[in-house]
Amino acid sequence: MKRTDLQGLELDAEVIDKIMAFHGQTVNKHLTSIAALTTERDELKTDADKYQTTSKTLEEVQGKLDAYVVDEQNREFQTKLTGFDIKADRVAPFMTLLGDDRSDEAINKLKESYPEWVTSKEPATPPADDKKPQFAPPGNPTPPPSGGQDDWAQAMADAWK
Repeated sequence: MKRTDLQGLELDAEVIDKIMAFHGQTVNKHLTSIAALTTERDELKTDADKYQTTSKTLEEVQGKLDAYVVDEQNREFQTKLTGFDIKADRVAPFMTLLGDDRSDEAINKLKESYPEWVTSKEPATPPADDKKPQFAPPGNPTPPPSGGQDDWAQAMADAWK
């Protein structure tokens, strides 16, 4: 509101002064309220930024914690599979085939399906004598001269007489 607007209404100068004073008080109250609300808004923006930063950090930490828990559960399950005599190089495929069902029944069922993945606790039996593998042909590979024994064998035989 302007003083000229009130003068256009043909009001006395005293009345115009009083109206302008009341109007100034109202404007000052509103300006104070605006300043307080602006400060509060800025503080809330700062708090919101802090919250978003904290939220992102919390999500990262939660992701790392979840990954750690899964890794720890997998390690414990690998140890359990070793207790079930699963070969060390077959633990990972075994875990993949089991999926989420990690019960003893599922493990035993899979062990029956893949017996070659299980370590044998029975001692290995040596092959029978008649079935021994031959790494060289039997006998002397170079035959002695037509006279019988070779010179070295003859010399040894003479030395022991």
